[in-house]
Amino acid sequence: MQLKTKIKNHFNRASNSYDKVASVQKQSAGLLITKLQNFDSSFYPQTILDLGTGTGYISEILLSHYQNSLYTLTDIAPKMIEIVKNKFLDRDNFKFHVGDIENDNYQSHNLIISNLALQWINNLEKTLEKFYKKSNILAFSCLLDGTFKEWDNILRNYNVISVFKKYPKEKVLISFLNKLNPKTYHFDSMEFQLTFPNNRSFIYYLKNLGVNASNKFIPINILKSLIKEADTEFTVTYKIFFGIMKRI
Repeated sequence: MQLKTKIKNHFNRASNSYDKVASVQKQSAGLLITKLQNFDSSFYPQTILDLGTGTGYISEILLSHYQNSLYTLTDIAPKMIEIVKNKFLDRDNFKFHVGDIENDNYQSHNLIISNLALQWINNLEKTLEKFYKKSNILAFSCLLDGTFKEWDNILRNYNVISVFKKYPKEKVLISFLNKLNPKTYHFDSMEFQLTFPNNRSFIYYLKNLGVNASNKFIPINILKSLIKEADTEFTVTYKIFFGIMKRI
């Protein structure tokens, strides 16, 4: 099964549990919009494209700033789009699209925004360049190398390599973004930490969030050992990059 099919299936299954566990994702969305407002407080986009919208919480926050904008929300998971359709049922300025943001074609928008979705892309640089060229302002956050390093260290003790998709390194990402020659820009990164009582709770957290899609697997005997043997509290780290670029 192709990885993107797995990603779609996992997020479909997590559509009803996602909001209950997505605390870091929601914090990231709020920070991204605050950074956007600080970046250009006079900017009022007529059209907004929300890439990898999930359950639509970033567009919910945007509505408090841009009530009259025309919104297009897109996600690879049909059940996520069902949720956002119901959430914005009374809005006639919203459109919805199920699709692959890496390979589908999209019209130009004044603001293109994405919160913690682009790390799922196979060719991140090509995709960022595509949407940068289709926007007046591109604002995004994505996971960085080092995210969930504590879990990777636990797996390494069992001679299992990381099962997570490889996330970009911050210096490499910034180097690429600078080559796009934005008129003005803001780049920074932050760390967030979550503490879990044991391995089992973290494994279920990943499942409920839908981020356990991978072409790599933890062997079932090791998975059982991880759940059974380790019953101590541990903390995992999110490393998140924030990028805002004004093209014109």
